[in-house]
Amino acid sequence: MASPFDGAAQSGNGVRVRVDRAGGPISRLAPLITRRFPTKAVPMTLGAEAKRRTLVIPGIADITVEGIIGAGDGEVWLDNVGHFASRRVAAAKGTASRFRDHALSFDNTGRNGHYSAIEWSGG
Repeated sequence: MASPFDGAAQSGNGVRVRVDRAGGPISRLAPLITRRFPTKAVPMTLGAEAKRRTLVIPGIADITVEGIIGAGDGEVWLDNVGHFASRRVAAAKGTASRFRDHALSFDNTGRNGHYSAIEWSGG
C-alpha cells in the first residue's frame, strides 16, 4: 500500500494537520506501506454543521458524511469501539466521498461513514 500522506502539511479553518512517520494512531499502518508519494502542501477546509461533517481539498477530496438520526432527533453514537482514532464514533452515511490523488482514485458515496472528535499526537 502506498501512502499519499507522508509528511503532508495542510491547513484550513485554523486547523493544521501533519501526518508522517512521527507516530500516532495512524502509525499502525506503517508496516503496510511500501511506497511513499511526494509530499505537497494543500489548502483544506473542514466543516461541522449540525449532524453534517465535511472535508474539501480542492482537486483531491470532497467528503461529506451525515449522522444517522436516532431517538429524540439525536445522533446515533457507537461507544467502546475499536477504532484507531476514537473509542466513540457517530454512525453516519457518506453523502459524498470522492478522493483522487497520485495513483489513487475512489468514490465511496452512499456508503457508511462516521465521525468523532479526535486528538492525535506523534512521537
